[in-house]
Amino acid sequence: MKISPYDIQNKQFSTEIFNGFNKDEVLAFMEVIRQQIEELIRENEGLRQQNQAKDQQLIEYRKIDALMRETLLIMQKVSEEYKDNVIAQAEAILKEAEQKAQKRLHQTQQEIDRLKEEIKHLKMIRRHLNEELHRYLMSQISIIENDEEEAQKDDIMIGI
Repeated sequence: MKISPYDIQNKQFSTEIFNGFNKDEVLAFMEVIRQQIEELIRENEGLRQQNQAKDQQLIEYRKIDALMRETLLIMQKVSEEYKDNVIAQAEAILKEAEQKAQKRLHQTQQEIDRLKEEIKHLKMIRRHLNEELHRYLMSQISIIENDEEEAQKDDIMIGI
């Protein structure tokens, strides 16, 4: 039977001859109170130990939480650094590719300009050769015509 504060306050003992309390009842009641207080002390101690264990567990969880937060921050920082490095590398590769393309474009333009000049020069040579060939052919025609005229004159002179 659990004893409440009300039970203790309202407990009445029978009186004996000299108006005193019955000693056996008082001792029995005190034994019940002692047992319940002893049980409460044990229960209180158990709860205190459980509370300490929970407090220790909470401390460990807080350490783990702090470690996880720190790890997350480190991972975020590493991720940002990695991303920044990748972007920097990509920009460097792109810049190098643009420079190479610009250089190649410049070289190609120079080659085009050189070929245009060469074509121009070759056209001039062709025109010059055509003119020379035309003059030569005209001179040969003139020689042939002169030879024919000479042959006709010779034929007329010889009487053929």
